[in-house]
Amino acid sequence: MRILPPLYIALICLPAPGIIAQKVIPPPAGVFEGPGDTLIPFSANGFRFQQIYDGAALAPRSAVLRDISFRRGNDTANQSKTFASYSLNKIAVKMGATTVWPSNMSLAFSKNITTTMVTVFGGTMVLPAQPKSFGPGPFNIQIKLARPFVYTRQLDHLILDIVVTGKNTAKNIYFADKVSGVSGGNVRSFGAGGPLKGSPYLISTTASGALMPGGQVILEVTNLNKVYPVVVAFGFSNSSFGPVALPWDLKGLGAPANRLYVSVDLLFPIPIKKMAVFYGGIANFGVPLTPTIAGAKIFGQGIIVDAASNKLGLVFSNGLEFQIGGRIVAPFQSVYAPDSTANTGKFPHVAPGDKTGGLVTRFTGTFQ
Repeated sequence: MRILPPLYIALICLPAPGIIAQKVIPPPAGVFEGPGDTLIPFSANGFRFQQIYDGAALAPRSAVLRDISFRRGNDTANQSKTFASYSLNKIAVKMGATTVWPSNMSLAFSKNITTTMVTVFGGTMVLPAQPKSFGPGPFNIQIKLARPFVYTRQLDHLILDIVVTGKNTAKNIYFADKVSGVSGGNVRSFGAGGPLKGSPYLISTTASGALMPGGQVILEVTNLNKVYPVVVAFGFSNSSFGPVALPWDLKGLGAPANRLYVSVDLLFPIPIKKMAVFYGGIANFGVPLTPTIAGAKIFGQGIIVDAASNKLGLVFSNGLEFQIGGRIVAPFQSVYAPDSTANTGKFPHVAPGDKTGGLVTRFTGTFQ
């Protein structure tokens, strides 16, 4: 049997010119949630918003763009929230090349436009209703271009200019995902914990911002009304544990309403101590200082020893999914004003110590 060289395999797997593809900027945000949510601009019903994308992040030579999509804001605090659908009327979306670098973007809208702009969408934009969503949110805030936009990269970058006529009078809550160069991962809860007789309990994380290479995975057990023996299971899968498919219903072992949600690859005892009112404890372990680990997932579950709760004598909590983040370089910058007639705006997506930041964006088209 002939074995193809690795380089040849890599070349034939590259997308051919002309094939429709999707590109997320910045690329790491295609794997995991950007470390931040923002109400700007889509919570307003009147605004001007510009975002400049580094041309090198979009395409080495050229691109034909057909669709622009933004991701639902889905940080831990917003995962359990719903956002109502509504429409942005009198919207005009333009695109063009610009010689302005993202890091040099001006607060004056006119100074960021250095070539002829092309109108790619106009009329009404419908923002979809957003149900509860866990993990990275969907790219369903979509601007379908009325006609493809051709971007040719020389020394230029790409500028997106969105104007919704009027001044903002809305009090909408509608989050989008943003990146401003800060570190941090994402956490979601899944499944339901088994009942602990005579005592409440809560399994949570204390610091999702520590979920990064060189940081920590932290799981906290709280709200117990007395000291229990507790261990925490960490695993690299929530779908299988050896030959056992997960979640595994433990009713047959004498623990009804309990399920094992994670593969038990690591097991940590947690010393339970008196807190302010209740009892609790923390388990944690270090994340390797390896940038390539960004995007990896680890799963955790608490196990409380209590003979009074069931015949097995063990109570299994809900599961937690930890997704490792990483420091993201934001290859874009944005300017915003809640008034479509404003000449200047502000940088709404830049964190202290950073120079750039903006909305995580997925482009659909061809890239060369």
